[in-house]
Amino acid sequence: MVKIQKFNEKTDKHITQLDHLTLDVSLDNPESLNGINGLSIRTVESYKYFKQFNNFKKIGYLCYKGVEMAKIGWYSIYGFQNSKYNMKIEFTTCSLYNGSCFECIQILEKYSKWERRVNTFHIAFDYNGFSYINWWHNIYEDSEYFKNGQKKKFPITLHNRTDTLEEIRKKKKSPTIYLGEIGSAKRLRIYNKTKELIEKKDLVKESYMKSYYKKNGIDCSNVERLELELRKGAAHKYKLQDLFNSSFLNQILHDELLGKKNEKGEYVHSFLRFTKTEKRNAKYRIIDCTPIRFDRLPKKEVKHIPPTYKRATGRQREIRKLRYIYEDVYVNKNKMAEGYLMCLLEDYSLREYFNKKCGIWEKEWDSEPRHEAAVI
Repeated sequence: MVKIQKFNEKTDKHITQLDHLTLDVSLDNPESLNGINGLSIRTVESYKYFKQFNNFKKIGYLCYKGVEMAKIGWYSIYGFQNSKYNMKIEFTTCSLYNGSCFECIQILEKYSKWERRVNTFHIAFDYNGFSYINWWHNIYEDSEYFKNGQKKKFPITLHNRTDTLEEIRKKKKSPTIYLGEIGSAKRLRIYNKTKELIEKKDLVKESYMKSYYKKNGIDCSNVERLELELRKGAAHKYKLQDLFNSSFLNQILHDELLGKKNEKGEYVHSFLRFTKTEKRNAKYRIIDCTPIRFDRLPKKEVKHIPPTYKRATGRQREIRKLRYIYEDVYVNKNKMAEGYLMCLLEDYSLREYFNKKCGIWEKEWDSEPRHEAAVI
């Protein structure tokens, strides 16, 4: 029989953070946000990086002080017969970790008449000192344990279905535990966040995540993450302002994963509660052996990394971006991109560089054959 090991709420380091946020928004004129107290909209033509926005006529970025805060889409191609929401906002992960997302929402609350509801959000519970992945595989292979009374109530897969755990370790891949179907209202992932950052080779994200962990006392060399994804009806019931409170996020994790007690004192709708049946004094008793109890976690204030709107390290990135933005202005005659272009030139001191390059770019674009876009 496998020895029961549990997460120690007092000694094991942990932090709870909002990791993804998408809002449904109702706004009379979404383009009126352009120019409000540091906000600007940069429209784009390609849906390559906007696959979740393919049902909107217009797409782009909502920027604050020249930095991209969110992807946005407005004016649904299907009309508004079934919904009053005509706009979708998906905030960047970086804006959630440095707190600028909350600052941006406060501006929207103050200067615009909008209605909004939470469409999708992810809660990330990061921790050191305990491995849920190892615990899961050890416990789940033991026939004496079961989950919610039914061992296979939810589909469970690894990061790579064809590989065994040993093969995954040899390939240095991180085994991931999934509960719930893709696209369902509630889905859970448990994985090694440190290994994921290394595998994806996203240096920008890796940099601010390491800063975030260091600021909150988490050892970034080996971080495991339990990430709860809520969407549709499971997300609509929560208020936006509550999602920026780490104690409330822990309560959501408890209610959604471990369930609530009914009138008989029994837990119902539990998603991640483990129990074990033992025989004591000639009677069988059900013992809770859930490794992490979110209702027992001490209150802990999240320390955000400071937002950097004028990053010296990001200047090269903005130089590469400058060509594509000016192409949108010069070739596509996108007037909304002009404001964003001016902010970029001033914030990153790129005017001298732009004056040298703009003539070269214009000659290059003029020599290329252009085709008018088809009217849909």
